[in-house]
Amino acid sequence: MSNYPFVIRAENRDRYEHLRGMRELLHQYYNAILQLVELYSSVSCAIGNEFIYSWQVPLSAYVNFRDALFHYSAACHHEEVITLITDSSMLEEHLHRAVKDTAVFFLQQLGNKLESLWNYSRSLSPVKINTAKSHPLNIKETFYTLYKDDKLEDALGFLHDSYEDVLSSQKSVLQHWMHEIRSYDLLTRNSSMQIQKPFHPSNLRDFLLFIEQCNSELKTCGLFELVYWFADYMEIEVV
Repeated sequence: MSNYPFVIRAENRDRYEHLRGMRELLHQYYNAILQLVELYSSVSCAIGNEFIYSWQVPLSAYVNFRDALFHYSAACHHEEVITLITDSSMLEEHLHRAVKDTAVFFLQQLGNKLESLWNYSRSLSPVKINTAKSHPLNIKETFYTLYKDDKLEDALGFLHDSYEDVLSSQKSVLQHWMHEIRSYDLLTRNSSMQIQKPFHPSNLRDFLLFIEQCNSELKTCGLFELVYWFADYMEIEVV
């Protein structure tokens, strides 16, 4: 065995450092995407083991992460540092797109549903608040049973009766969060060209806390299930 210590040449040391940085980015953004996938899963609508309605993570999230892996794979075979820098930049861009597209799509879906319900609530007359409310899960099971039996008119009528008082009394909450979500979406789009990535994993917590605050108020006001599970059907009734 040689008595000489193992020495990494300077150019190889730089190369390994760039590859290490790329691996760290992949790990950070992978964890960020997992958090967003969990967010999507948390608002899925299911009865037992059957998923009736769920928000699908946009395909671009997986495509961009795949492309980032391609850039890392290519970088492992490159020797020149300048080429590694290029691959590293492209890898980070794809990773950021994956997270940004996933978060923005969630904002768009939530904003659309809030706006749909707010427009619908404006057509309702003030009603006396019904204190004997049905449990959201019971509403969900009854609605989907009617819907699956092709009794759409009965299903929509049941849905309207179940949530008419909530919609009439909580218009301001719908309007407030509709504007908040739209504003957050717009700020995200305007900041996408900045050097500091708006959806870098270190900034993702701000987004998740924002959505958590919105969902918390929706739950308090009895609007959460209506927004995430039934908004599309209320929109059908409006049309």
